[in-house]
Amino acid sequence: MTLVGKKVLIVDDDFAMCELFRMCCFEIEGCETTTAGNGQEALRFLGDPRLQFDLLVVDKEMPQLDGPGLIKTIRNGGGQLARYKTIPIIMVSGRFTSDGSAHYEAQQTMADTGFRKPLELKNLTGAAKTLLGNCILAPKTG
Repeated sequence: MTLVGKKVLIVDDDFAMCELFRMCCFEIEGCETTTAGNGQEALRFLGDPRLQFDLLVVDKEMPQLDGPGLIKTIRNGGGQLARYKTIPIIMVSGRFTSDGSAHYEAQQTMADTGFRKPLELKNLTGAAKTLLGNCILAPKTG
């Protein structure tokens, strides 16, 4: 699975982490990326009918709207968010109790998988390829 041309929304209140994921995981693989500093900002991007995303990478703990709240809003969303109900979502957090439990804890929030920070960047890229290779993306609208 190639990530070339895929559109990734990275949501993390840590600017350095957004930049690390953007440059070292996704743009190097040919993705187009957008970053948001919290869940509210991410919802503005997701609600814009001119934008389309294929994958979300979401931090668990952020101000204004945290990762679990953002994911719940997306999975239950109507209107412009309805097109993202099944979008692949990877949750990242330094607060997962262990590397082994990150996947399970992330799935409890309706994310597809999760990683504990700090993480091996190749694992994030690999998960993105796996998730995008295993899903049928909704057709673009507009």
